[in-house]
Amino acid sequence: GSAELLAPLDIKGLHKQHIVSAGTTILMHQNPNPKVGHVKKPPTVGCSSAAVGYVLRTGFGTTQGKLCRTILFSVERVTVQSREALHFLMILLAFAIGACCYVLYDGLVLAELRPEEPRRSTFKLFLSVSHILTSVVPPEFPIMLSLAVNLSLIALVQKHIYCTEPFRMPFAGRVETCCFDKTGTLTSDSMEVGGVHGLSGASSELPPLPSNGERECNGGLEQPLPFLTTATMAACSGLTIIEGEVVGDPLERAALQAVRWLMVSPDLVAARVGKGADRLQVLHRFPFASELQRMAVIVRHQGPR
Repeated sequence: GSAELLAPLDIKGLHKQHIVSAGTTILMHQNPNPKVGHVKKPPTVGCSSAAVGYVLRTGFGTTQGKLCRTILFSVERVTVQSREALHFLMILLAFAIGACCYVLYDGLVLAELRPEEPRRSTFKLFLSVSHILTSVVPPEFPIMLSLAVNLSLIALVQKHIYCTEPFRMPFAGRVETCCFDKTGTLTSDSMEVGGVHGLSGASSELPPLPSNGERECNGGLEQPLPFLTTATMAACSGLTIIEGEVVGDPLERAALQAVRWLMVSPDLVAARVGKGADRLQVLHRFPFASELQRMAVIVRHQGPR
């Protein structure tokens, strides 16, 4: 087989683009080479062959399953912060040292001023001091610390709030301000191209953004661009057409709209409708690779330029 088939599966790296997560809606699929010998013939749904997939993870092995497993079976130790516990122990130790000093002073100094009392043994005196010091940390101390966190978790569960990392609960007591951003109010999923920066022989400053009214009437970019820059913005993308509508990444759609090019088909973009216009036929796409931080396409140009 080919080298790609023999390579080990890399879900988070090389083969990430071929992985479909649960809940994903498949808008379109293609079978460019249905006559392959290493797999069975795919079944037919309607007039086209169905897409064949291989299940990699199910149940608690999926991303959502790992989250549920973290909620149900937290392995971290549920307790308060060690610094706070140390401060509490230091306070108890201070009281214990004060009590020991008083016992020693009463047994060694003040006892000499009370001749009517029997003399206390020095061994028993230091034994009493050791009992005081060893009883600084009560046996119930770890249980009390864990109980404080558990009561906080119970209070959150009653309000349908589930904590995936209970050992971080003491940090929540220090929070004074929480800020939340609801998508659609403070942010938007639409993109607008302001200009292209870094062109040779052009001004280093980007042109001012048009107003909302001008943008709705025009919809394109007023900055003059070289043909190679325009071709890159129009063709170097992962856009496709589904039921007559261009779908894909919002940034790539905004770039296509800014250069005023049209997507005739998933692999063909044109400067305008009609004959004699510049056309770019996409021959092969190299999807975006995070390790390379880029994507590339191979196109065939047709037109006057």
